[in-house]
Amino acid sequence: MSELPESSEEFKKLIKKMEEMLKGRSTYYFDVDEIIEGSEHFLEENKIKQAREVLEIGQSLHPLSSEIMVQYAQVLCMQEKFNQALELIAKAEDIEPNNKDFLLIKAEIYSGQEKHKEAIECLWEFINTSDDKEFLDVVYNDLAWEYETLNDHENALKCLQEAIKIDPTDDSLLFEIAYFYEALEKREESIKYYESYIDEHPYSYNAWYNLGNIYNDIELYEKAVEAFDFAIVIKDDFASAYFNKGNAYFKLGRYQEAIDCYLSTFEFEENQAITYCYLGECYEKLKQLEESEKCFQFALEIDPKIADGLIGMTIVRDLQGRTIEGLPYIEQATKLYPNHFESWYIKGEVNEKLEEFEEARTCYQKAFEIDPDNEQMLLTYSNFIAEQDSVDKALDFLGESDSNLIKYRKVAFLIMLGKQQEALSLLEDALTENPENYSLLERYHPDIKELVDFVNVVNRYRN
Repeated sequence: MSELPESSEEFKKLIKKMEEMLKGRSTYYFDVDEIIEGSEHFLEENKIKQAREVLEIGQSLHPLSSEIMVQYAQVLCMQEKFNQALELIAKAEDIEPNNKDFLLIKAEIYSGQEKHKEAIECLWEFINTSDDKEFLDVVYNDLAWEYETLNDHENALKCLQEAIKIDPTDDSLLFEIAYFYEALEKREESIKYYESYIDEHPYSYNAWYNLGNIYNDIELYEKAVEAFDFAIVIKDDFASAYFNKGNAYFKLGRYQEAIDCYLSTFEFEENQAITYCYLGECYEKLKQLEESEKCFQFALEIDPKIADGLIGMTIVRDLQGRTIEGLPYIEQATKLYPNHFESWYIKGEVNEKLEEFEEARTCYQKAFEIDPDNEQMLLTYSNFIAEQDSVDKALDFLGESDSNLIKYRKVAFLIMLGKQQEALSLLEDALTENPENYSLLERYHPDIKELVDFVNVVNRYRN
């Protein structure tokens, strides 16, 4: 029979008969199409048990129907009865040995069993042997995610690129391709790919958008702005493009332009807490602290638990000279997110400013444990140790860390300890790597301008 609309009286009668038979009240005959339609109806209502029982009835009525076998195998797969499902597909293959669609079902079953290599073999066999090329993009997509489970990002990417050749209108593939390029850390290749894609599809706003995101990632913010502009010209209500264009402007220090972009998102999507946080940060940079505070308040009204809002409010209150009023916000952040580095770091700074030194030490230590390689943390905490304990302990704390910024801080500590030769030697290392960071040493140890030996070394490297 032809497929019946679910709203039709005939379909309702069919389902009623099936329900009666499942309850043992009556016995009816159903043809193969009716069995399939009935089972699909129960699956749509998430009644998997009833769907399976209908298919069992179908098997008893039509023992050689491969169509019922396949549907039954899929239901067994949902119930994680994978071996039984494979047995049914094997029977179906005996009946229809040339039906390549069975390979897709087998791939699904193998995937459920976490036998991803076997699933991949089935999918490739389907691609290489099936005459049905209409939905190969879907098969390539399935292949990509099987490769992903094996952490084979290279092959996953190749499969997605094949998929988008078949259906270049599938924008979701553009985002998946971007994901795998990022996972492979092949950003330059990614740029070339999207540029090539745009040459063929210049009005793909999602291609321009993904290109903008890549430029943001590699800190080419001017190029990012340009790419997002193209995306917005093509799709003028593209909220995400406005948002990420705002991020690029923020990184460029063009805070008013960033604000304009963030505000534009509110025209095209529901107000987001994170957008208000970014607005608050822009206003803070512009020293418009009242506007900044309002934005963080709006963010916390939308999402009282958003970390950026709690941190932002803490910082703004501190900049307004209301440090003590910011403390409850950062305390809330550390309670909600006990493994969030920035929350503990800011809480340490706040407590240090309030002269709650032991609490500050606890916070700094926690932040250090979460991210022991964070340079700003190392610099701030070592300075705290130098002031509260001793310079010796501060130097010991920095240990073997040898980043350029840390070297300049160590030079300052060595000078304070009177270890001039060791300080000079380390200063030469630091200047060789990056002489521009020397200004930090002047900040750490202003008296260095009066130390002739050090001035001579600096002049030799900076002139």
